[in-house]
Amino acid sequence: MNERLKQLRKTLGLKQREFAERLDITTAAIGNWESGRLVPDARIYQICKEFRVRREWLERGEGEMFEPEPDVRPLGEYEDLDVINELIRRIYNLLPEDKRGAFRDYLSKLTDDKGSGAKIVGIETMQGGTVNQNFGAE
Repeated sequence: MNERLKQLRKTLGLKQREFAERLDITTAAIGNWESGRLVPDARIYQICKEFRVRREWLERGEGEMFEPEPDVRPLGEYEDLDVINELIRRIYNLLPEDKRGAFRDYLSKLTDDKGSGAKIVGIETMQGGTVNQNFGAE
């Protein structure tokens, strides 16, 4: 794994110091890992998350180095906004009651920050009531 760790860092164009800073660890730790010391499991997870690296690749050299890029098109570019609306409804309905407010706030911030012009209106609960008139993709 030490050679793949070094390969990752070089592919990203990072010096050991820069790589370590992104992980909030010492440069010496990176040097040790690249020299063959065992990388703690929690750090493997952190590396994969921070750099979007596939764990299978990092640990065993299997498959592609990086996770595929997420589809982050603006809502207006999706062909069927009803599908997105339904997905949002399903996710909302699966959330525990105490998490739903945070989900609404998050969606509101997404549309506010992106300036997409998309309004957020009434998502229904499993009981069929409207949670908030300012929630749910329109």
